Amino acid sequence: MLKLKLDRKKIDFEYEFADGTKETFSYLDPTTAQLECIVGAEGVKQGMQAIKTVMHGCLKSGGEGAVDKLVEEQTSSGNIYDFKSMLDVELGKLKKSAKKG
Repeated sequence: MLKLKLDRKKIDFEYEFADGTKETFSYLDPTTAQLECIVGAEGVKQGMQAIKTVMHGCLKSGGEGAVDKLVEEQTSSGNIYDFKSMLDVELGKLKKSAKKG
């Protein structure tokens, strides 16, 4: 008999902020509801905001305000969309290796 359970994948990573401080984060696989938020967005501007909202919801950290700080830094000084894509690629690698194992 096949037994299934909820298995939301995540990757852990360390991020060094522009000010030199470091924080450990987890990036969780987006949920169906989060993906629907992106797909259901009307127009480019709403779509971009949805991606930032989902990114914020998928990041976890023990540091107070660390998620807000990372999202703000990537939005104002980096490219949060490329950053999310990089995390999604790493998450995909984890999923692929889990299927092999």
